[in-house]
Amino acid sequence: MGIFRSFFFWLLLALVLCVFIASVWFWFMPIGVNNYINKISIKLALASPQTLTQIGMIDDTIIDFHSGKLDDHSEAFEDLMLQKMREFRAGLDRYGPEGLVGQELLSWKIAAWFLEDSIRQAEIKYGGYRVNQIQERAQRRTLFSPTEGIRSGLA
Repeated sequence: MGIFRSFFFWLLLALVLCVFIASVWFWFMPIGVNNYINKISIKLALASPQTLTQIGMIDDTIIDFHSGKLDDHSEAFEDLMLQKMREFRAGLDRYGPEGLVGQELLSWKIAAWFLEDSIRQAEIKYGGYRVNQIQERAQRRTLFSPTEGIRSGLA
């Protein structure tokens, strides 16, 4: 009986060690540009319940924590995501483009473009779809009045 306990103890220890090494390799200190891009992609997906629902990989499972939830579109969350995008972009520079060739260089360029484009879009305050609809509705109310029709000078 002692041999089995010892065997399972060492097996469990080896499993924990492998999980620790894999988490460091892929998550805490990603080795290579592809692992870093995978890490930031997962972080961005986990921040958006609607994205997880659209992907549909974990729907109706034990880890289905996102169903029935909408994305946070508050100004504070948008500022937080802008800060994270800037951090992700700065982190991407640690992996290249110097020394990268072939597919890794292409992956780096695509990820850099995506992050820079997201940062540029996020820096425009109230430029998103949600706020444009609200502004348009408010403008229509000021331009048109049910009793006056079109206000003078706008026709």
